[in-house]
Amino acid sequence: MASMPWYHLITAQLIFSQMATCFVNDFNLDAASAITSQRHFELDGWVFEVWNVAVPWAVAQRLCRQKFGHVVVILSAQENSAVTQNLWALGAQRAVWLKVVLRAGGKGAIRPEPVAHHRGFETTPQLNFPSRTDFKYAQLRVQMPPVQAVTVCVRLQCVERQAGILTIFSYAAPEFTNAFQLRGNILAPGEPVQVAVIVHGKHGPYRPMALNDGHWHHVCVTWDGHDGSWIVYMDAKPRGRGRGLHAGSHIAGGGIFILAQEQDSLGGSFKLDEAFTGNLTDFHLWQRCLSEPDILAAMHHCAVPKKDLLFSWDRKLLDVESSVEISDHIRLCKEKNLQVAESRIQAPFPWSQNYHNLSATSLHNFNSTSCITLHPRSGKWQLSDCQEEHFPFCKYRRNGFNTFQQLSANLTTDFVSKLTTLAGNTTVSGSIGMHSHLLFPNLSTVVELAEKAHRVLLHGGVVLQATDVLVVTQILQDVSSLMGEHQAGTLDLPPERVCGAFMGIAGQLLDVRNSPHWDGVQQVIGGPMIVAQNLDEFASRLLNYLPSNQLNITINAENIDFHLQYLDLMEMANQSILYYPDESLQTDTSDHIIILPEDTNKLLLAGHQYVGLISARYSSLAQLTSSQTGESRGTQTERRRSLEEDRVLSSAVISATIRLLGDENAAPKSLSTPIFYTVKHRSQEEILSPRKPVCVFWNFSLNEDAGGDWSDDGCKPVHTDLNLTSCYCNHTTNFAVLLQLVDVKRSKAEEEILNVLTLVGCGTSLCALLLTMALFVILDIPKSDRISIHKNLFLSLIAAQVVLLCSNSATSSQVACTVVTALMHLLFMASFTWMLVEGLLLWSKVVTVNLSEESHMKYYYIVGWGIPVLIVGITLLAAFDSYTSASTHCWLDVQSGVIWAFVGPVLFIITVNLCILTRVLLITLATAKRRSIMLALNSSTSGQTYDQIRYVCLAWDGNILV
Repeated sequence: MASMPWYHLITAQLIFSQMATCFVNDFNLDAASAITSQRHFELDGWVFEVWNVAVPWAVAQRLCRQKFGHVVVILSAQENSAVTQNLWALGAQRAVWLKVVLRAGGKGAIRPEPVAHHRGFETTPQLNFPSRTDFKYAQLRVQMPPVQAVTVCVRLQCVERQAGILTIFSYAAPEFTNAFQLRGNILAPGEPVQVAVIVHGKHGPYRPMALNDGHWHHVCVTWDGHDGSWIVYMDAKPRGRGRGLHAGSHIAGGGIFILAQEQDSLGGSFKLDEAFTGNLTDFHLWQRCLSEPDILAAMHHCAVPKKDLLFSWDRKLLDVESSVEISDHIRLCKEKNLQVAESRIQAPFPWSQNYHNLSATSLHNFNSTSCITLHPRSGKWQLSDCQEEHFPFCKYRRNGFNTFQQLSANLTTDFVSKLTTLAGNTTVSGSIGMHSHLLFPNLSTVVELAEKAHRVLLHGGVVLQATDVLVVTQILQDVSSLMGEHQAGTLDLPPERVCGAFMGIAGQLLDVRNSPHWDGVQQVIGGPMIVAQNLDEFASRLLNYLPSNQLNITINAENIDFHLQYLDLMEMANQSILYYPDESLQTDTSDHIIILPEDTNKLLLAGHQYVGLISARYSSLAQLTSSQTGESRGTQTERRRSLEEDRVLSSAVISATIRLLGDENAAPKSLSTPIFYTVKHRSQEEILSPRKPVCVFWNFSLNEDAGGDWSDDGCKPVHTDLNLTSCYCNHTTNFAVLLQLVDVKRSKAEEEILNVLTLVGCGTSLCALLLTMALFVILDIPKSDRISIHKNLFLSLIAAQVVLLCSNSATSSQVACTVVTALMHLLFMASFTWMLVEGLLLWSKVVTVNLSEESHMKYYYIVGWGIPVLIVGITLLAAFDSYTSASTHCWLDVQSGVIWAFVGPVLFIITVNLCILTRVLLITLATAKRRSIMLALNSSTSGQTYDQIRYVCLAWDGNILV
C-alpha cells in the first residue's frame, strides 16, 4: 500500500481548512455557544454526538450520514430524559435537531421514523387504506369457533370526513353473513363518527366517537351472548353500552374475518361506500369479555392478555390484498418504570400516545416544512422551521462508530492518494475525517468527484482497502443526498451523466476482489447491500426531478444493470410490465421480472396512472455476501437461522420498485404489487441431495447490524429446475434465490472410493445369487410354486445387479440413461413384488390353510412382473422429461418427485409383508402351544421344548419373508 506524498497532505489540509472556514461562515457559527470538545456520549450501546455548528435540518442529516449514522430519533419519555441529562452534562446550550416523519393521515399524525427496536416499544405491521375502494382488504387466518362471548380490540387512525359508512371489521359465518361487525357512520361531512355493534344482523344504537380526528385511537368492543350485553371502548374508556343484542345466542364458527370491508357474501361482495379509510394495526380477538382493567392493559402494554386469545396481530397470520400498503407502526409500551420516568420530564405537555410532548395546537401547524428540535436544558420539544439553524444531533452504533474512527484516521491509501491528486480543488480527506464538518457544496462537484473516482478505479491500478470502501460509499450517499436538494425539474446536469457517474463507482465497489474489505466495514455500513439501498434512493429522487420524456434510462455498468422507465398505466391497460437486464436475451430462461396485467390494472383502479419503474440486477452480490462470516453478520433470530441454515445466495440479485409520479411537491411514493421473477442460479447438479430453492427478498429492517437480512415472507417458488427458478412475491423490492448446500460436490478421490465399494458390494451379491440359482438348477428339487417364486426373485435381483454395475457407462447419453433407469426401476420393483408374492404364498399355507396342489403361478406372474411393468410404464408416460436425475448417475429424479414411483410401492409392500409376518407368527405360536399341551402327559420337558422348536422351524421352512 503506497503512502500519500507529504505535499498531498499539505494541499488537502489547506483546502480542507479553507472549505471548512467557508462552511462555518456560511452558517454563522456562534463560537460562544459551542459545546465542549468532548462532543459525544454513550447510551445503551449507541453513541450520541452533537456537532459544534448550527445548520439547517437537511444539512444536519447529511452530516450524520457522513459517518453512516442518522439524526437522533427519540422514542420514549425515558430516553428523552436520559438524552437530555447527557446533553446537559456535555454543556450543550442550544437546541438540537430531532428526526420525525409526517405519516399519512392528516395533521397531527406525527411519529418517529422507525430505526430500531427499543426496550419498552413494539413495532407492528400497519395496514394503510388511504381511500375508499371495493377491493382493498385483509383477511385473518383464524379458525373461528362458535363463541358465546367475544372481545375485539384494534388500533386505528381514521381520516374520513365525508358522509358515509365505515366498516372497521366484519365477520361472516356460513349460517349468516352479518354475524359480527363494528361499523361507523358519518351522518354529515365533518361530523364525528357514529359507531355501532352488529350481531347477527342486528345493531345496537349508534354512539358518537371522535375516531376521524386523524389521531391514533385504541378501540375495543365486547359482546356477551347470555344477556346480549355489549360495550364499545375508545382509548380504554367506555363510550357506549347496552343489553339485549341477540341475547341467549352465540356467534357461529367457521366464518371469515375481514378488515376494512363489509361482507355481503362469505368473504366477498364488498361495496365502495362501506369501506374503511385510514390505517389499522394491532388487531386482537378473544373468546371472552375482557374487563376494563384488561382493556387498559391491552391499550398500554405490548403483552396483551393471553387467556382465551383466538387471534394475535401477526403479519404471517394475514392474507393482505396485494395493493394494500403495509408499513411499520411503533407504539409505546407503558411499563411501571416508564411511568416514573415520564413524571420526571419537564415537558410543557403530557407525554402522549403519539410519542411526543407537543400540544395539539403545535401539531395542527405541523407541515412539510416543519421540523422538531430538543432543548438540552428543559427536555422540551419545539416546532421549528426546517431552514432554521440548530446543532446536528447524530446517533451511531457503538461498534460502528469505533471502527469508523479507526479507519478514518488512516487516509494514506493508494486510492485516496490518487483521487486527491486527480480531484485538484476537491479534498477527500476532509470529507471523511472524524472531526470534519466539510460537505460538498453542490451536485456538480460530487458528480465530478465520482467520475474521477471511477477513472482511478478503472485505470489507476489500485487495490481498494476498507477505508476506500467507506470513501466510495460516502460519495454514493452524497450524490443521492444532493439529488434530494434539487427542486422538481431543476436538475442542471444531463441525467445520463449523473447516472453513469453513480453506476460506475457503484459497480466497481461491488467487484468480487473487494470481498475481504467489505468484511472490514461490516460494523459501519452493514454490507454490500447498502449499494442497492443507495441506488434505490438515488433513482427515486431522480424520478422526481426529470420530465417524463427523459425517464427512460438504461445503463449496463460492471456488476450492475440499471433501468429507469416512465410508465403510463392507462396506455398499458391489460399489458404486462417486463424487465430484462439483458435486452439482447429476452427469453424465459434469462433473468427477468414480470408484473401481470391484472396487477397493473389494480394499480390503475386505485388511481395510480403515472408511475416510474426502477429495475436493477446485481450480478456479483452472491460472491460478496457468501464470503461474509457468521460473526460479521451478527446475531439472528431463530426464524432467520432456520431460513438460512446451510443456505447461501446462489443467484444474482434482481430488483423492481414502482414509484407513484405526478405530485411535484412530494417525493415519489413507493407502490407495492405482486410480481413474478426468474433468476439463474448455481446448478443443482453439484448437490447430492438438492432441495427446493428458497425465494427471498432483502429486508433492511432485519438484523440491522448487518444492514438487513434475507426474508421469505410473501415469496414462494412456482417453478424450478437444475439452474433456473421462477418465484412469486406479493410485493416489490430486491429479490434472489437461496439454495441448500448441506451436500456438496464429491471430490474425485471420494468418487473413486464409492465406485470401488459399489463394485465390491454388488459383485459379491451377484456371485452369491448366481451360486444360489445354480443350485436350484443342478439339484433335483421337485417343482412347486414355492421354488418357482424363488427362481423369479433371484432372476430379478441378478438382472438388477448387472444393470446397476453397467449404469455408469450410460451417463453420457440421455437416452441410454433413461433406458438404464427404466430397467433398474423395473427389476428392483420386481424383486419387491416377488417378495410380496412370497408373503401371499405363506399366507395361503399358514393362515387360510390351502392344501390344494393346484398351481397359482399365472396369478403370481401377474403380480410379480405385471405390476412393475405397469408402474414403470405409467411413470414414463406421465413424467418422461423428468424421469431420470442428473448426469452424474442414472436413477429416478428426486427433485421432481418421480422417486415416489419406486418408494411408494416399496413402502406398501413392506407394510403388507409386516402384517402377514405378524399374523403368521401369532398362528404358529398358538399352534405350537396347543401341540405342547397334547404332548405334556407322555413327554419330558426337554422333549417338549425340542418338539416346539422343531415344529416352528418346519412351519417356516422355505416360507420366511425376505
